[in-house]
Amino acid sequence: MHISFDLCDRAVNIEAAFNLLLKRYDHDALPPYSDTAEVLDKAITAGRTEDFKREVCDFAGAARHNYEEFRQLINTIRVSFFDRFIAAEAKGIRVIVIAALASLLEEIRLGA
Repeated sequence: MHISFDLCDRAVNIEAAFNLLLKRYDHDALPPYSDTAEVLDKAITAGRTEDFKREVCDFAGAARHNYEEFRQLINTIRVSFFDRFIAAEAKGIRVIVIAALASLLEEIRLGA
């Protein structure tokens, strides 16, 4: 049985980056009802800092680590649900093979 997971080590998506930026902005926000342009400028400025870039890199590193742990966990799982069906099929095949061999031996014995 093959299970495929579309997990890839990738860049931080825009939603996660905006959430990190919003948390950062909330710690040093402008007063309510400030001019929208000023709010956006402050948020954009916060997004260009080295601290924010480092935070995004740390977030990406943590995500990659979690992806790797998940891959390792999946590698350790063994699906055993179908084992009983496989065993039953193998037993059925053995019975058919034995019956065919017995029939063949009988034909050989009768022909000899």
